[in-house]
Amino acid sequence: LEEAKLFILEGDVAHFRLALILLDNAIEVMMHRVIENELQRASRYGRMLENFLLGPLDAEEEELRREIASHVVPASRQKQIRRYFGEKVKFLSEDRDRIPQASARALMHLHEYRNETQHQDHVRPESVRPVVLVLFDIATDLLVRLEPGMTEWASDEDHTWLERYGFAERFGPCADVLRGRISAQLRSGLPLDTTGVRDALVTHLTDRLEAMDSELGFVAENSSVGPDRALTLKAIQFWNADSSRRPIKQGPELEVFVPPHDLGSLTRWREAVEGLSTIDDKLDMFDRFATIEDEFEPLEKMIDDTVSAIDNAIQSEIDRIRGK
Repeated sequence: LEEAKLFILEGDVAHFRLALILLDNAIEVMMHRVIENELQRASRYGRMLENFLLGPLDAEEEELRREIASHVVPASRQKQIRRYFGEKVKFLSEDRDRIPQASARALMHLHEYRNETQHQDHVRPESVRPVVLVLFDIATDLLVRLEPGMTEWASDEDHTWLERYGFAERFGPCADVLRGRISAQLRSGLPLDTTGVRDALVTHLTDRLEAMDSELGFVAENSSVGPDRALTLKAIQFWNADSSRRPIKQGPELEVFVPPHDLGSLTRWREAVEGLSTIDDKLDMFDRFATIEDEFEPLEKMIDDTVSAIDNAIQSEIDRIRGK
C-alpha cells in the first residue's frame, strides 16, 4: 500500500498502472488471509456435522444440525473461492458479510481493469487515475475491516517503521487502533474525499463523451453517408454489425437497420454523468460510473475504428496524388 501510494503521487499513466496491479494484489492477499481462517472454521463445522447423530431428531437437535450445516462450505466451493478473485469477493460479501455490497460491486469492476492491464497489456489512460483512487480507497478501508485474526510482526527486531505512523513504542496499541491509524495516514495527501473522486470520474466520462461527439462529426463530414449525424451514427453501427460490409451510401439495408444506439443515447449518457453529482457514497458513485462506461464503450470503439479507417483512406489518397 505504501508503494502504491508513491506510484499514485507520481501521477503518470505508467505509475498508475503499477499502482493498480499492486492494489489489486494487496486486496486479494487481505481477502486470502481472512478466507483461510473462515474455511478452517468451516472445515471444523464439517467434521462436527459428520459426527452428528443420524436418524430422526427432535426439534432442538434438528435446529442445532441446521445451524452447524449453515457454517459448512463444501470442498468444491472452497476450491472455487481459493482459486478465483470474484469468488473471494462473493464469499466475503454475500456469505460472510465482511465486505460491504457497494465495495464488492466496485471490486468486481476494478478487477476487470486490472486484468486488462496485466493480462492484455491494455491501459485506459483516461480512466486509470480515478480507478486507482477508488481502489486505494477500498484497499485502505479493507485494511481495517478485514481483521485477519492472529497478527505477528516479523521485522528482525527493527520496529522503527511503526514510528512513521506515530507509534513510539513497539507494544501497546491494539491491532484495530494500529491498522486504523496506518490506514488514515496512508490516505492522507490523496484526493480520496467524495468531491475529489467525483470530479475525477465526471471529468473522465465528460471528456470521452465529448470526444465521441467530435469524432461523430468528423465521420459525418468525411463519409459517403452525408452530413446527417443521426444517420451517420446509424451507419457506423450498421457497418460494424457485419465486418464484411463496406461503407455505403444510403440504401434499403441501411434504412431498415435498427441500431442499438442513437443520438438520444449520447444525451442519456451525459445526463447520467450529471447524475453522479447527486450520489454521496463513493462506491455507489463508482458503480454507476462503471455502468455508464460499460454502456457507451462498445459504441466509442466503433466510432474510433471508423475515424481511423477514414484517416487511413484520406492518407492513402494523399499518397496516391503525390505519386508515392
